[in-house]
Amino acid sequence: MRKGFTLIELLVVIAIIAILAAILFPVFAQAREKARQTVCASNLKQLGIAQQMYLQDYDEQFFTRPRSNTVPNRYWQEDWWPFLLIPYIKMKPSDIQGTRENFFSCPSNPIVMSPNPRTRPLPEWGLTLTPRRTYEFHMSYALSEHVLDYPAIATWEQPAESLFLLEVRARNASQLANATADTDIDCGQTNEIWFSHSGGTNILWMDGHVKWLRPSLRAGRDGRNAGDWLYPPCCGDGDNAPFGPWAPWGMNAPFPIRYCS
Repeated sequence: MRKGFTLIELLVVIAIIAILAAILFPVFAQAREKARQTVCASNLKQLGIAQQMYLQDYDEQFFTRPRSNTVPNRYWQEDWWPFLLIPYIKMKPSDIQGTRENFFSCPSNPIVMSPNPRTRPLPEWGLTLTPRRTYEFHMSYALSEHVLDYPAIATWEQPAESLFLLEVRARNASQLANATADTDIDCGQTNEIWFSHSGGTNILWMDGHVKWLRPSLRAGRDGRNAGDWLYPPCCGDGDNAPFGPWAPWGMNAPFPIRYCS
């Protein structure tokens, strides 16, 4: 009577298992990433609902950055805008310093943000300082800086095609350990857009809808330099001359349009 497998049979079984694993593991990894992408889009959708509720409460005005340098705390809303949306979603201000119960954190890109130290948070938010004496929190999404310059939604000709929140990576696309991101992004910083959801990125648009987008890059470029980007476009004349999805006027800019080279 046969009592077991021969060595050759065992090797064949092991080889088959290895082949199946090589085939299935990438599929499982893709499925997990797709699930994380869906969670990320859901987070942004919640923020989009909060965004629309904020608009209703503040006379169709988004966050703002006064143009005059004489205004006290001119940059406060630019640095701390997430906390203006938190009252409209089910989380506490202090939740933003962790990844659980945090609608601002994408599970695929739990980047840490560090607001500019020129302003301070409100004490009642209960935020804690890091050993570096900075206020940091887990937030994967940055605000389009140009919203701050043109806060009235009525001035935006195509809100469904205008950027509001974008997934971001560290400042200047840094890959250094402990690198942090900024709370806003402008049209000269396209290389800070994170796009690793199957080669694309989730975006919350100004009208409140969320859509995945595969960026358009120059041939042979990887997106780590701002000049690599064609869409969303990198503005060649800096953040004072936005166009396309960055600007209220879209491509009908009141100045000659120039892409980064």
